[in-house]
Order: sequence, then structure tokens, then C-alpha cells
Amino acid sequence: MDAKANKIMIIDDEIDVVDALYLTLIEAKEFDCEITTALNGKAGLFELGKNEFDLVLSDYRMPDMNGVEFLVKVKEICPETIRMLITGYSDISVAKEAINKAHVYSYIEKPWDNEELRLNISEALKRKLEREAKNITEIDRVGDAIRVVDEFRSNVLTEQKLMFSFTSIPELNKFSFKIKRMKNVHIKDFHVFENRYIISVMILPEMFDFIP
Repeated sequence: MDAKANKIMIIDDEIDVVDALYLTLIEAKEFDCEITTALNGKAGLFELGKNEFDLVLSDYRMPDMNGVEFLVKVKEICPETIRMLITGYSDISVAKEAINKAHVYSYIEKPWDNEELRLNISEALKRKLEREAKNITEIDRVGDAIRVVDEFRSNVLTEQKLMFSFTSIPELNKFSFKIKRMKNVHIKDFHVFENRYIISVMILPEMFDFIP
């Protein structure tokens, strides 16, 4: 195997699914990979303790811990590892939980399209490589900020103020545009401090609507 091959871990409690994913990825022309497999979250964490992985692809429904719980642990142990969730359950709440808690790169439903899955993984690996080359620690500063706002929107019981810092006007504009399209969220104020753009956002409980 090429020394520069991407290290990928596949976790699913169904051996047939593991085998199918293994064959799909090992035959990829878009990237070289070295694959490790596990049949449950505990086994996956054991492998994670022995090796560093570029990408982890986890099933959602597993007996000991679900895929979101497992990927949250991956995020805590190896924050730079790309996290992807695959499941046969079409449930928007699962996708939301995966994005908010585990900051997954993407959410894939079974049955998957082999070519689409390989391209998705290829793009994720390229993005990771570019990030490492530029020594960037954040995958997507705006995306992370929006995920934080979404998580607070789901749980806030009283009016909540959040502050975010961006390093460029394009980032600030992108964030502001997304915020303006969100219900019960509005921009309070913003200012510039030492070449950083600080923006304050107010979040209201879901039972209230903000009236400008």
C-alpha cells in the first residue's frame, strides 16, 4: 500500500455492509486508501487509540452506541479526522444531531450510490489536505458558527446572546446572510476590533417570533 494512502475506518455492525463499503472504497480511482474495519463503537475506539485516521465512516444504528455518539468521541479524540455518518433511516433529526453534535462532514443514506460515495469522500480528503497545507484549524468558521446557533435555537428557554468573531468581510457577510434567513434569530450589533469582525446574535425561544 502507498505510504501516502489515506487511512479510513469503516464502522457498521452488519458485516455485509462493512464488506460492501470496503470494496467500494478500495476500488476507488479518486484516492488511495488503507482501510480498517470495526463492527461496533467500542472496537472503533480501540482502533482509534492505536492509529490516526484521515476519515471515519460510521453507521448510525449500532448496539453499544449509535453513530452520532461514536463520532462525537472521534471529534473529541481526533478533531482533525473527517467524520461521516451513513444510515438507512431517513430522519431529519438524526442529520441535525450529527451536524450539531459531531460536526459531520456529510450524511449519507442507504442504499448509497457507489460513485457518489467515492466522490464525496474524495472531496472531503482533498479539503483536509488543503486545510493541512495552509495550517488551518477550522474546517469552516461560518459553518461552525451556524451550527452553534442552530444548537442554541433548539434548546434555548430564554433570550440568549451569542458573539462570533470573523477574520474577513466575506465571512461576516456570509454569516449575516444565513442568520437573516433563520427564524427567531436576529443580529444585535457588530464592531471591528484589531482586524477582527465581532458580531452579536440574539436568539429567542421557539415560542416567540422576532418582530423587527
